[in-house]
Amino acid sequence: MQTHILALSTEVPPLSQPQGEVAEKIINSLSLKGKKALILRKIFDGSRIEKRHSVVEDYGNALLEGSFFGHAFPDSAPGMTRRNEVYKKEAPPLAHAAAIKAIKRWGGLLKDITHVISVSCTGLVAPGIEFTLIDSLGLPRSTERLGINFMGCFGAFKGLAVAKSIARENLANRVLLVCTELCTLHFHFDGEIDTVVANAIFADGSAAAIVGCDPTPDEQPLMEIVRQSSLALEESLSLMTWEASDRGLVMRLSSEVPKLIDRHITVFAKSLLGPDLDFASCDWVLHPGGKAILEAVEKTCGLEESQTEMSWNVMKNYGNMSSVTFLFVLEAQSQKATSREWSIGFGFGPGLSMEGMLFRRSHR
Repeated sequence: MQTHILALSTEVPPLSQPQGEVAEKIINSLSLKGKKALILRKIFDGSRIEKRHSVVEDYGNALLEGSFFGHAFPDSAPGMTRRNEVYKKEAPPLAHAAAIKAIKRWGGLLKDITHVISVSCTGLVAPGIEFTLIDSLGLPRSTERLGINFMGCFGAFKGLAVAKSIARENLANRVLLVCTELCTLHFHFDGEIDTVVANAIFADGSAAAIVGCDPTPDEQPLMEIVRQSSLALEESLSLMTWEASDRGLVMRLSSEVPKLIDRHITVFAKSLLGPDLDFASCDWVLHPGGKAILEAVEKTCGLEESQTEMSWNVMKNYGNMSSVTFLFVLEAQSQKATSREWSIGFGFGPGLSMEGMLFRRSHR
């Protein structure tokens, strides 16, 4: 039984900022001088990100001040309550916009959506986005729903895996998966290098997919989800964390992460591909967790530039939107003209966990 992605869509907030402008805004707002300013500029300039999107309107001001950060920033900064208030206001409509776009591309009827799955790790709200989507989309009250929360950058992989399982339970099932992250709500500065890196790469966005089996004549499947795999790496619990604090959700991202991924990616990828496929036969749909991670995978696996092109493009234009980012890359890959039938996808998140999926381009 084949399970297909029947539609993909992406959505971002209207406010976007060039990477260099954000760096200067942070430097001026925090009154950074000398070595600290130099290090921050170097990290931002070396990220290979050109722009990112945010729901925080204050980024449009000359300094990081206004209705979100306040006018006394950085002497005072928004706490977790204020950050989560903005999440509760901004995340549901962004998720709705992505969902509407995916449903239009799918072309099916709202009443035929049987399940809604929401993935997010940048805010806390109950009832969750999966519930509010049922209301905002006008879905039947009997629609099944599931929230997958606080899993970090590999959340979309878990969402797709669950959607695949649900789709295979009943050929009539059509699963709406929506990932929504507002990472920029959690900007803070403590002088730590990994905090500067997090501030330099994370952004906001939402993406959606429709998943189902046995496509009807009116459906146009994009790709088949062939199989998935997961690997929790040993002695890695402290290398990538995402924890609640009084100043918001705090990301810790060790410089050891690319090295650890580099050590395990080859064996993990081979196990996912199986004996009939090799690295050269696939496009690589990588979650762009950062420049160092993409470079490590490319070098270790001997990949050509064309195989990872979509990951670099998404990182360049949107940054790292946590769980959302993989669906951005997957959507771009589905539109790419390529001679390769197979795509292998990887994501990396807190644990440290490596998630993989194998896709095959659908043919009608």
